[in-house]
Parts: sequence; structure tokens; C-alpha cells
Amino acid sequence: KEFIQAVVADLNDPDDGVRLLAVRTLGRLGNLAAAALPDVERALSDPDRDVRKAAADALVRMSLP
Repeated sequence: KEFIQAVVADLNDPDDGVRLLAVRTLGRLGNLAAAALPDVERALSDPDRDVRKAAADALVRMSLP
């Protein structure tokens, strides 16, 4: 849980690369990161296109059993 909270905090980093890595990490954790769904949904509005795409991919992975 603490790890997920730390990764979620990185979604607010000013560096696009850090946000991208954070959202990809949450996606790889899948439903183990379900508590972060609202944060990943917010990343769909990220200014960086790659972060937005990774957020969409992460949401799919996070919703799988």
C-alpha cells in the first residue's frame, strides 16, 4: 500500500518521464493497484500525450482480474 501511494505521488511530478513511469508501473500492478484508479483516471487529462496513452492502457490492465 505504501509503495502504491509513493507511485501515485509521482503522478504529480513536473517531469513527464516520471509521470509516465508511474502510470506504467500502476498498470503493471494491475488490480493490485485498484486503489489508485481515480488517480490513473486523472492522468487521462495529463498534458503529455504519452502519459495519457499509458493511463488508458493502465486502466485496462487494472480492471482485469
